[in-house]
Amino acid sequence: MVCGAGGAGKTTFARELAQRLGVPLIEIDALRWAPGWRLAPREVLRERVERALRSEAWVAEGPCRDLRDVLGARAERILWLDYPLPVVVGRSLLRAVERVVCHRSILNGNRPPLGTEALLLLGRMLRRRWARVFAGETLAEAFLNRPPRHLLCADRRVVRFTRPEQAQAWLSGIAPLAGAGPAGANLSV
Repeated sequence: MVCGAGGAGKTTFARELAQRLGVPLIEIDALRWAPGWRLAPREVLRERVERALRSEAWVAEGPCRDLRDVLGARAERILWLDYPLPVVVGRSLLRAVERVVCHRSILNGNRPPLGTEALLLLGRMLRRRWARVFAGETLAEAFLNRPPRHLLCADRRVVRFTRPEQAQAWLSGIAPLAGAGPAGANLSV
């Protein structure tokens, strides 16, 4: 299971890891978002994720805080891309500009929103994040999607990367496999 803030590079990291292991990549956001930027209902999302996890081995990536029980129960390793704020903000801005300039569709044909639509989506995201802060999460947990520290510290499956170079070095140590990976290759990104 790979987790981290938006812009940390979860998808890129997970795609390379899945390719090296020869296992399917499960993109949580692709299961979460429908065309028109509509969120799948929680029950539908959980069903989609559970169906995707039926493979013997896989790599999952994406925001998974509301799926932690489903993904965590099946993940052999939790890879946490816990990069500094300037790294994730810089990467997020570059990604957003690239998507707009190149007119790239993402996540089931959705296009990066512009103008009023972008402001509405941003407002909805900020309301959800601030609601989490008022419910007791820290700003880092709510806005950087950091899992609660007490959960990560207690879980021996967690590998925490605080710099992109650390994650890349770890990844380069994974030898590419031919065919499907071993049964124990379940990594939630």
